[in-house]
Amino acid sequence: TAAGIAVGVASVVALLSLSTGLTQTAGELIHLGRADLGLFQADAGDPTTSVLPLSLVPALRREAYVADVAPLQLAVSAVDRAPSAVVFGIDPGSFVGRRLVFTAGRAPAAGQVAVGDLLASQLHLAPGGTISLHHRAVIVAGVYHSGTAFQDQGVITSLAEAQRLAGRTPQEVTTIAVRVAPQVPVATAQRRLLRAFPGL
Repeated sequence: TAAGIAVGVASVVALLSLSTGLTQTAGELIHLGRADLGLFQADAGDPTTSVLPLSLVPALRREAYVADVAPLQLAVSAVDRAPSAVVFGIDPGSFVGRRLVFTAGRAPAAGQVAVGDLLASQLHLAPGGTISLHHRAVIVAGVYHSGTAFQDQGVITSLAEAQRLAGRTPQEVTTIAVRVAPQVPVATAQRRLLRAFPGL
């Protein structure tokens, strides 16, 4: 009986820890690039498994309360030497890409990546070095700092490359970062988005 109770308590604690971890992950993902909101597929078991159609981007830009949007593709378990690191696929011209601060090197060109300063320190990486993504060596163009630990422990690449690493089509992304128009309360924008786009 005592062993059964102990197993039950341990299971509840483990489930609560998992739930807390997922909530923290979602909270960090929401504010990538200093976004006000992050859009995800409703009822996705894990924020990184969310799948949204890229066709949402022009529709979101037409909303008067939305200042800017940036599609993002996340790929997990793609960094061979750091399985917990996340690869972020971004459009370098988006507000998420423009807000990266490079502490060494430069923004990545096609076929290159940038590495967060925390991950670079952990793996002893510098511009000109290589990092292995799914057993393929890729040149590190620069080291960035975003101010978000979750992002600074990851890798930045192009949207197309992250879609390939995650096994997604060119028309699918994980999340869409949203900047709300000035003078519009974030809670108001959130309510309008949920009404206008069911399933988020």
